[in-house]
Amino acid sequence: MIWLGWPFFLVLIVFGDSVLSIFGPGFEDGATSLGILAVAMAVALAAGTVQTILLMGGRSSWQLADKSIALALNVALNLALIPVWGIEGAAVAWAVTIVVDTVIVIYQVQHLMDVRPDLRLLATAAAVSVLVAGVPILGSRLVFGSTVPVMLATVAVVGAAYLAVSLPATAPARADGPAGPPLRLTSGPP
Repeated sequence: MIWLGWPFFLVLIVFGDSVLSIFGPGFEDGATSLGILAVAMAVALAAGTVQTILLMGGRSSWQLADKSIALALNVALNLALIPVWGIEGAAVAWAVTIVVDTVIVIYQVQHLMDVRPDLRLLATAAAVSVLVAGVPILGSRLVFGSTVPVMLATVAVVGAAYLAVSLPATAPARADGPAGPPLRLTSGPP
């Protein structure tokens, strides 16, 4: 999921003003808020399907408690931050809520249900996203500025390069390939 989602969020973070300008004059003022929320959503996306794992594991009462905590935190942060920072305060409040909720659920799934991801795969996907997509996107913004045509050209060029570099790494493993046998989804002897 990082492989597909992070480049999208990186575009929103770096070219937020250009993305929002598509909706008309004045919308680009929300670029900071969009960037804050994109960072929070990238963190939540990196956690994977932990929310679903919690529910499918029969822990809906934990999910209810988590969402109650998130709601209380969000209301408190909105009351504290919106009067001071306005729309950016609302974005920070929502971003903190998203990250805290995600961290709570990650803890529950990994430590209480003992379901753990392969962190090497997550780190690899994050590194490829940042290095192959994020760095060139940021470089394009710094060199050419932030306009819709620059953003679209950057997305086209970086997107093609990103696919060329990362698709071979995400291809399914073959029994006769260097990656070894494919992942078995059934239990028991082969």
